[in-house]
Amino acid sequence: MALELYIISGSPHAWAVMLGMETKGLKYTVRRLDPSKKEHKTDAYFALNPHGKVPTLKHDDAVIYESIAILAYIDQLSPKDSLFGVTPKQTGLIWQHIFEITNYLRAPLIDDAARPIFQGRFTDNPAEVREISVKAHTALAWAEGILSISPYLTGNEISAADVVLIPYLNSFLRATGKPSAKLLGDAFLSLASSFPNLAAWAAQIEALPGYTQACPPHWRG
Repeated sequence: MALELYIISGSPHAWAVMLGMETKGLKYTVRRLDPSKKEHKTDAYFALNPHGKVPTLKHDDAVIYESIAILAYIDQLSPKDSLFGVTPKQTGLIWQHIFEITNYLRAPLIDDAARPIFQGRFTDNPAEVREISVKAHTALAWAEGILSISPYLTGNEISAADVVLIPYLNSFLRATGKPSAKLLGDAFLSLASSFPNLAAWAAQIEALPGYTQACPPHWRG
């Protein structure tokens, strides 16, 4: 019952799966691919994941890719403390928030901001930066509002929705510390000042056993 997880360090999707693994208390082996060597574009890896992306989970004769599909898979492997809820209401709310995060938060936080900043191609057009900043602020305000009601996104226990969001948030915050991100404004420099509920939630997630182990390997320390 060996679990092998193929990742690229820094991928928020791989990070989410690793955090899910740690939260579930599963033992797994990380197969870290080097993007500079195009290890995710080899014939051997394409045989596992035809899209050439990460993460990919290999479990005996099963191969699962797409991060949320992997989270659902491992949740079934270890049903205790389910990440996807135990009642219809819980499950529906968790999936609702997952879709909201992937459909409405990922783009402003990752596609428009974090990834271009990390790759050294962030825009210096004031109008574009202002638009990105507003969209990122709106995305975080959505989470801030939900977390003003409950300690986690879907209630009193961690769920797959929390596991999906925290890598996006922390990737974005890491990016905003780069010099090219200064044009985004000061609202993102102190999460506790601008989004106190979100900051408290993030600290709570980061205090969980296994969180550090789930972080991107090249970020540790």
